[in-house]
Amino acid sequence: MKLTLALVVGAIATLLSGCGVSSATSLSVQRAGGSIMIAASTEPDAVMEAQIVGILTRTAQGCLAVASGSELHVLVFPFGSTLAEAGQSVEVPEIGTVHLDDPIEGGGGGYIHLSNMPEECRLGDEFAVWQTVSS
Repeated sequence: MKLTLALVVGAIATLLSGCGVSSATSLSVQRAGGSIMIAASTEPDAVMEAQIVGILTRTAQGCLAVASGSELHVLVFPFGSTLAEAGQSVEVPEIGTVHLDDPIEGGGGGYIHLSNMPEECRLGDEFAVWQTVSS
């Protein structure tokens, strides 16, 4: 089953102007096979519902990201996601395995100023956060 992560970049741009997160936000960082996957380390207290749609990709520095058109945003995966040993796929709760180059879809939003983001994953101050799964 292919996914389509509804990270419509227009929606994320709107969210980024209104969503922020403190430096206390806790992230789980996993590394394998040249990939760096970032996931929420706790379940969210509130759910963001902007549609996230794009293709799962990897930045030149190895960070997993979502691409939509000419836009590229490092992706924060849902709580409980696990990077495969080879670094080519991620096991996402309620979905299963998502591979590089798969379309992904779900709900989420954008954050700015994630101070505890790994340095090599900082493409700027904007990050896509994937919280919920679309069927």
